[in-house]
Amino acid sequence: MSLVVVTSERVAEHQTPPGHPESPQRAAVLNNVASEWRRRDGEVVRPSPASREALLRVHDAAYLDWLDGYAGRSAALDADTFTSPESIEIATLAAGAAVTAVDAVLDGQHAR
Repeated sequence: MSLVVVTSERVAEHQTPPGHPESPQRAAVLNNVASEWRRRDGEVVRPSPASREALLRVHDAAYLDWLDGYAGRSAALDADTFTSPESIEIATLAAGAAVTAVDAVLDGQHAR
């Protein structure tokens, strides 16, 4: 089986308060790993955002509507979950990365 990295440089756009584990530095490390993988002739695939239909397979519509209300702004959703203006879009892209990876395996593109 071949290894494919599914990622986007855009994950660094999700900003959290200083000291939070989800930081631009963490995203930079992951971007460096992808760059090194690419340099070694590994395949790196950029995901497409997950469709609402795909998201509805794991979340109910009311929850997605609630999250959409935070698109384009910063907020604290709870004591440990923060959004920046790009976070909802980046979360949809991250979910799309999972869909992209599963689709590639199911389509036989990356299984030997």
